[in-house]
Order: sequence, then structure tokens, then C-alpha cells
Amino acid sequence: MVGDLTVESFSTPHDAAESVAYTVRCGSKKIGHITDLGRITPLIIEKLKDCDTLLVESNHDERMLVDGYYPWPIKQRIQSDVGHLSNTACADLLARVKHDALKTVVLMHLSESNNHPEIAMDSARRVLGDHPATLFPARQSTPTVLIPVE
Repeated sequence: MVGDLTVESFSTPHDAAESVAYTVRCGSKKIGHITDLGRITPLIIEKLKDCDTLLVESNHDERMLVDGYYPWPIKQRIQSDVGHLSNTACADLLARVKHDALKTVVLMHLSESNNHPEIAMDSARRVLGDHPATLFPARQSTPTVLIPVE
């Protein structure tokens, strides 16, 4: 607890020691922040299924990674169950946790070498369909706009 905020951490499958993601709750509003994970787990779905705002990793496009210049061991690490979420895996996560009260989705941790914001956005839009949530990519080179959580 920090003032009116309840911060909860939960484990993520990643190749770093004790990798975690977070949810922050204030009253009836909940934000989920999850990067550095190689796969989706039931715990992750449970923790994120009722978020109003979701900041989620959409690290790489599978084809760009395979065709890219990274050495094969790095590609294997990124693609592994303890690596990073691809655009497809991010879309799968969004499909599992979207709900009527989801207002904002920010795609994060986009690789500058193995992804493009437009590709990540298209992948997420396909599963969100006509869902009214605001969707945008976070960029490494510029600050993200302030996001109201109403």
C-alpha cells in the first residue's frame, strides 16, 4: 500500500532473476504493467483480466526477428518461453484479457531492430476489433503521453 494505491507484483517467465510485472489499483481503477516475459501464464491472465489500462510488451515481429541480423543464439533466447513476447503473443494476451471496461492499451518494449510500431498496432487491432479502447505504441526515443485513468 502506498497512500490510496495498492501495488501488487507477480512473477513473469523471463531469463532474469525474479522477473515481475505489476498491477496498481486505486479505488475501482486498475493498471497493469507487464514487460519482459516469454510466454503467457494463467497467473498473468488472472492478474490482468480486469485492468482499465494495460501497458504490455509487444517486443518483436516473428518474421523480422528470424530474418534479422541478430546472431542465432540471441534469436533463440528472444523467442524462448523466457524471452520476450512477440506481437502475436501480445495479441493473444489481449484477446484473453480484454473486457468492456478496458480503456487504454499501450504497446511497450518494441524492438527497434525486429519490430515496427505499425506492425505491432495492426496485430493488436486485429484482436481488439471494434473494442473502443485507445491503443498506441510507446516509443523508445520519445516520452509517452500522460494517460488519464478515469
